[in-house]
Amino acid sequence: MSKKITISEKVKNKLSCMLQLKRRRLSGAELSLQQIRQADIADVATLFDHELLKTQAPDDFLSNERFPWIANIEANTAGIEQETANLLRAIDLVPPFGDVQESQRTLSGSKWRIFPFLVYGHRVDWSHEAFPATSEVISKIPECITAMFSILQPGQHLHPHIGPNSAVLRYHLPTYVPEPDKCAIRVADQTRHWEQSKSLVLNDYREHEAWNRGEKARVVLFVDFKRPVPTELEPHRDAVIERYSADNFSHEIFDNFNIWVDSYGEQILGKVNQGSATAAIRDSGTLTKEGQTFESA
Repeated sequence: MSKKITISEKVKNKLSCMLQLKRRRLSGAELSLQQIRQADIADVATLFDHELLKTQAPDDFLSNERFPWIANIEANTAGIEQETANLLRAIDLVPPFGDVQESQRTLSGSKWRIFPFLVYGHRVDWSHEAFPATSEVISKIPECITAMFSILQPGQHLHPHIGPNSAVLRYHLPTYVPEPDKCAIRVADQTRHWEQSKSLVLNDYREHEAWNRGEKARVVLFVDFKRPVPTELEPHRDAVIERYSADNFSHEIFDNFNIWVDSYGEQILGKVNQGSATAAIRDSGTLTKEGQTFESA
């Protein structure tokens, strides 16, 4: 039976201070294209809520063929899948999303856990060092601004919601999906099931929901990357991303996860490295059990 993790008072106090910082809501603006072109870069954080730019929104799910880099990633998933299996050994130590970002608490409950590598451009160095194969995969994704392991535990249902802005597209690389028929994501009127190592690209700015009705966890590498837009709109798209990068929206996740690592990082690594050692023994053709050594089949 896994031991329930209790957050120390020191960590709890730090998290409480961080979570008191409320996410600032960005208000809409009525702008013509000419006004957009003339707008001060510091005042265009809400452009992608404007009807003019909504016309640039893509389909709910996009064809993988539009993104040539996906094929290369799907052909080289062994390392990231092994690191996913190692991380699942420490699942009780991976923080629920709501513990690192207060606004996610109602949506995600305690069964949506995340393990960030990149948060709107802010790099979590510890995660990259602990999971080098995953880090390598992330480095192959053009214009990636956010990347994390997203773990839906059994019984989790993320209720209908809409992403914070349409400056990005979302990419899912499923790294552990033992029950694909019981795990799915709906975007607008379309529903897709995750399948091991088969990528999905979706428009997170449309209403979507996700669920895991199985008995085992489901893990995807969850990525946001810059949405392709006409050249004239690129500066404004980038301004939206820069604003979110500077805003408490991203700093809350980044700072709270680093606080979490300060307290639980060594324990996580201990379990992860135990998995890595087991994999190395297996791959060498020799497995050990109860002090005995035997050749693997």
